Amino acid sequence: MEREHLSVETMARWLAGDLAHEEVLRHVAGHLVARCPRCRAARDEVDRLQREVEHWDEKVAVFEGRQAPGLLAEIDGLSLDEQLARVRGEERFQTWGLCRLLLRRSFEAGLDDPGRAVGLAEVAVAVAELLVEDAYDPHWIEDLRARSWAHLGNARRILGELWSAEAAFRRAEVHAGRSTTGNLAVTAELLDFRASLRRAQRRLAESRELLEAALALYRELGDRHRVGRCLISMAKVLEESGLGDESGAMAAGGAGGVGAAVAATAATAATEAGGRGDDLERAVALLAEAEALIDRERDPRLLLCARHNRVWLLATAGRGDEAAALLPEARALSGELGNALDLVRLRWAEGRIDLGAGRAEAAERTLREVQQELLSRRMGYDAALASLDLALLYAQQGRTAELRRLAAETLPVFESREVHREAMAALLLFQHAAEDERLTVELVRHLAAYLARERRPSA
Repeated sequence: MEREHLSVETMARWLAGDLAHEEVLRHVAGHLVARCPRCRAARDEVDRLQREVEHWDEKVAVFEGRQAPGLLAEIDGLSLDEQLARVRGEERFQTWGLCRLLLRRSFEAGLDDPGRAVGLAEVAVAVAELLVEDAYDPHWIEDLRARSWAHLGNARRILGELWSAEAAFRRAEVHAGRSTTGNLAVTAELLDFRASLRRAQRRLAESRELLEAALALYRELGDRHRVGRCLISMAKVLEESGLGDESGAMAAGGAGGVGAAVAATAATAATEAGGRGDDLERAVALLAEAEALIDRERDPRLLLCARHNRVWLLATAGRGDEAAALLPEARALSGELGNALDLVRLRWAEGRIDLGAGRAEAAERTLREVQQELLSRRMGYDAALASLDLALLYAQQGRTAELRRLAAETLPVFESREVHREAMAALLLFQHAAEDERLTVELVRHLAAYLARERRPSA
């Protein structure tokens, strides 16, 4: 009990200014925090800002962390060129705290507005490059520059600009190589983001290796939330691992080329089916594990992402009853944390659940609704995949007239949308097979697998 209070000697040394800083932290500050609720709350706020700003110095975390939202608000409505001009021309914008806030906002914008995510990351890079060594440790500056370039690479990857994303990651690695901090959080984040780029490039084995390395570091750091985030990414890699060869390089100058690609997929379908099922089962298990690790206050949308993905994968794996059991909570999360597109994707999963359960009328109604909604949003690739779900339903029922009508009414729309050449050739094959009444359940499934494998981030 006595250790909770200052001794007379310690009090005298403190009042005389003779108490070393470490002793003040150990005795005086600890006593105030332990005994006074207001001091304890203040200390909790300092800790929160340090986690948010990710800087070891409490003054930097508190003062710059609190100033950053106001600084961002000053430039938020400006064009990117105007934002960059303000940041480069006014020293007050050149702070660690603003850079970290820009990176956080860029990451948050990635799912809903990739263009904005890129712009925020570009401003963060500009701020990081302007930080000076007399204000911050030079090696910490290199860490922040590495993270800024990595965030820019990640945002460009989401936007579909894979070449420029690769270039940004090379810049990130240059800065990381100049730092001697040994900051495991920086290394883990770079591995994590690069893994997502490798997945977008269809280099799935490399993506998996990078994620395993990032997971090991996050576990060493005790960062449960980021472990959960990595597990969600790993589940996505496993989901895509059964979609075909990693190169994604089957040339398709026309419908004939895609026909050969689809035929090759069909020829190995029996061999891949078991592995595909195993991958899906492991992915579902990883998502369940991730949900238990995610810190909802830190990133509420991440929990929504995990739940949505689990519903989708359960439906894909033929476990419709389990997927349906998760729907009510997934809908509630979507209403609370999501956006209109989240609800569309959840509705799509419902259609697939009905399709797998043999509820043909409900499945047709839902999938048609989803297809039209995706078309209205100019999401041509997703609309094509939803159309193939409808085609699967019609093929299962032998409804050749509906198949021909579906192909005839959708292909002209896709010709003006963001569906790339190889995907368009696959859709032409779909149309020709429907017209000739050669469209079987197996061909629809293989076309869907081909389109999913050839999917590009810009779609």
